[in-house]
Amino acid sequence: MKRLIIIDGYNLLSYGRERRLFDFERLEDGRDFLKGLLMNFAGFQQQDLILVYDGAGKKEDIEEYKHLQIVYSKKDETADTYIEKATDTFVRQGYNVTVVTSDYEEQKCIFGSGAIRLSSREFLEDLKNSKRKEKNYFMDQAGQRNYLDADMDEEVMQVLKAMLRP
Repeated sequence: MKRLIIIDGYNLLSYGRERRLFDFERLEDGRDFLKGLLMNFAGFQQQDLILVYDGAGKKEDIEEYKHLQIVYSKKDETADTYIEKATDTFVRQGYNVTVVTSDYEEQKCIFGSGAIRLSSREFLEDLKNSKRKEKNYFMDQAGQRNYLDADMDEEVMQVLKAMLRP
């Protein structure tokens, strides 16, 4: 079953800021910081994420990255409403959906849809643990030799060898 994590962006930013885990002056800086954090997490975990913010524009705005989609809800739609609709849609399509929020009202709707709820605190712990695993993985990789021909196609290898012959 395919997994998907949907994140209430401003809820996560507020939680992190209140606990002094995130330090930013402008909201835009906070969104950029969170985007970078989630892109690393999504890439390392090979996990699809949807990060949702309340939008101010007339229409919905979506930014697409590998394993990360950032959604700004349309003008008269809250992030909570978007998350509830998206959760219902993906659960019906057979996804195992986890929603990251500490908003009590949203949590009640999520439980009713069959999705899993993860608090902002729990998700930030997951991010921290993933970062530690990522660091250990790359530290282990750094001690190994990287040979050019280890992952090279045989045909390309033959061309390179031919170029080296006098």
